[in-house]
Amino acid sequence: QQDAAQKGKAGGGERQGADRSYGLLPDSGSYGPPPRDCVAMVSGSSTATARESSNSLEVVRAVVPMEDPNSYSAVMVAAFGGVKVSYGHDREASVHPIFLLLLSIPVFITQVSAIMFLRTDLDVDYDVYDPNTPRSVSLLKLKLVMVSIIYLANFKSLVTCISHLVFVANPLTWVEMQRPKREDWDFCECVKCIFSTPLLMPWPFLALMMNVLVNYVVCVDSVSIILSAPSAKDAIFDSLAITFVIELSTNWWDFCEHTFCLQPIDDFEFKAIPEHEAWSPDGRLAEEFRPTLLCPCIVDCIVCLTTPRCLGISNSFLRVGHGSNRVVRTVALFLLFGLFCRQLLVVIHAVDSLVLPAARDLCTEYQLNAENTMTAKFWRLFQRCMLVSFEDQLDDRMDMQQSCLGADAPLKRMTLTKMLELARQYSYVFVIFVASVGGVLFLPTLAQASQAWCAQEPRPSPDKEVELIREEVAEMRQHLVDLEGKVEGDTA
Repeated sequence: QQDAAQKGKAGGGERQGADRSYGLLPDSGSYGPPPRDCVAMVSGSSTATARESSNSLEVVRAVVPMEDPNSYSAVMVAAFGGVKVSYGHDREASVHPIFLLLLSIPVFITQVSAIMFLRTDLDVDYDVYDPNTPRSVSLLKLKLVMVSIIYLANFKSLVTCISHLVFVANPLTWVEMQRPKREDWDFCECVKCIFSTPLLMPWPFLALMMNVLVNYVVCVDSVSIILSAPSAKDAIFDSLAITFVIELSTNWWDFCEHTFCLQPIDDFEFKAIPEHEAWSPDGRLAEEFRPTLLCPCIVDCIVCLTTPRCLGISNSFLRVGHGSNRVVRTVALFLLFGLFCRQLLVVIHAVDSLVLPAARDLCTEYQLNAENTMTAKFWRLFQRCMLVSFEDQLDDRMDMQQSCLGADAPLKRMTLTKMLELARQYSYVFVIFVASVGGVLFLPTLAQASQAWCAQEPRPSPDKEVELIREEVAEMRQHLVDLEGKVEGDTA
């Protein structure tokens, strides 16, 4: 009985290890414990360790940060069967993501309309500051500090929405993550075709693109709104008010969640299919799993291109637990780093030319309204979907025609050539910014990756694995012989 109890405890420990959760973003820290590809058990020093690794890989959870879910992230969760509506007596049904996407459109229109109205209400002739007035220079320093605080306050929202988008854009996410099958959806047979993978993938991608667009426009226009503030009090209150636009999607989801009897998604977990069911030992698709995919040949090409077998790695780094967490984090940080560098040059250009950044964006919109290209037609269609007619407001402003049209228009959009020129002109500021921000963003990730790489032991060759298995079998046989001798002695 004692042996059975000890085995039960050991089995419970193994199951507990198998059910560990791995944070999607970042690989460790406040988002969750370190992922499987950050521990040394990826390639153990013995076959016993390798078998324990394979057991612990049975259940893998990529826990996407869902502390403050909004209407856009709910579309992503719905694509994996995580949004359910309660009806009847203890009955529930999964919600198709297209319904939640339709619910997200009103809040998206409201957010973009508010931002666009703030942009069109700015004075394009407003000078950023007066270099000859000490008070104006001091106020400019305060405004730049408030711009930095705005980006710091919105950093979590930015990195989360970009990480969700990269997670959904990963093609292997739709291969190895558990999702309800067509027969699992509680709908009649005639409409179950809309729950196939090709009809589920576009909706979370569109919703997350809308979320990224809103966060990006808020951060971009917050610079102009703060720089146009006439006093320190207005600069502080404007910086606080602009963040309210981002929070609208969270408030809207709370309203929809309670109104339509939707179950909370704060604790939803993205679980991977057991590895032995989807993948073969050499890192390729399992033969019995291939019929469940629409285009297994495309998956084979992706796996082949993302598996560095020349380094002795047999699994794609896009797979959960084999590098996807780190890939999502790195891509998100690189995109954010590019955004921060561009915004630094935008601020430098605004201070250098004394022109608000939003004034150049308004001129771009005015030029699109005057053109007849496909891009201009799409832009005018997008404007007509907003709550306010911004096209009429721009046409009524005479200063836009004088400042935006013509070959020598003073408010032309900042080009790549101008960005490189500003980077060379203010090289010391740009270098310090790149070194400091890049170090803060990437040094922890590089340190964690190097530590995980150093902790890994070289994977034994197949002959060595066979030899280790034979040694273990010999040890188990000797242990059994010793036990038989002990039992015979006790019987005698």
